[in-house]
Amino acid sequence: MALVFVLVTALLRDGIAEQQTGRFV
Repeated sequence: MALVFVLVTALLRDGIAEQQTGRFV
């Protein structure tokens, strides 16, 4: 489902953001 894809993408992006910036905004 689209919602699941959005949730997974959000989690992945959050993880990448944490690795790049060291924090989640």
